Amino acid sequence: MNDPYPRPAGGPSTPAAGTPNAAAASYPWDEDPPPEEEFGPDGRRVRHDAFTARRKHDFLKALAKTGGLEDACRLTGVSSRTVYRHQQEDPAFLRNCTLALRIIETPLELTAWQRAVEGVEQEFACGGQVHVRKRYDANLLRLLLQASNPKKYGPRPGFKRKRILKFERKQMEREIHAEIAAKRAAEAPSIEAVTAKIIREVEAIKRHRQAGQLAAGWTKSPDGEWVPPGYAPIPGWTPPPAPGACGATDGAQDLAPDGETPRDSL
Repeated sequence: MNDPYPRPAGGPSTPAAGTPNAAAASYPWDEDPPPEEEFGPDGRRVRHDAFTARRKHDFLKALAKTGGLEDACRLTGVSSRTVYRHQQEDPAFLRNCTLALRIIETPLELTAWQRAVEGVEQEFACGGQVHVRKRYDANLLRLLLQASNPKKYGPRPGFKRKRILKFERKQMEREIHAEIAAKRAAEAPSIEAVTAKIIREVEAIKRHRQAGQLAAGWTKSPDGEWVPPGYAPIPGWTPPPAPGACGATDGAQDLAPDGETPRDSL
């Protein structure tokens, strides 16, 4: 892919080919600064705080040194709004600013490698004297090893992608099953609620059945027995107690006081 802001080719101050510094590139801020302008193109005197070519040169040089636009503005005494406005109006100035920022960039991987492998000098006092020692960042070294060879130094060394996917799939299944079981347990009704629901449904069935019996001509005796249409309770006859009830005797529960059954008395 083509670079929209390539590094500039050698200019007039660039050494010729074959010299030791032939590969060095020439940048606008490396050249001699332009002279101060006293009058502008229109013949008017230039303001003392104008963003002239000389101040642009100083700004680019500070930008290439600090790597921050705000820092470069503070060093050269220019507001960031002025710099942004000139970048919009002057494409060449925008290109030079982009080049200055790219040159100051340092790869993060290189910095991490230097701190982990080469170490960082740190001063400390001991015995009234100042000594210097190197400190190495083991965490950065571990991260670099994991990035360079994840199969060997990764979080799961020895695991191939297929084994990792299988392990993760099983783990996900266990977690999903546990969530479903917990949700069901939280939504499951109690025994009391189930019993109350069954009683309500039975009562509803009874009411529906009784409505149908009443519509068909059935009647209900005072003792709660349902009598079919065309029949009536026998006067003076007391229904026998339920089987197994207290006072019930075998063979006498179906007999009337005179020894006849209700059917024989008809």
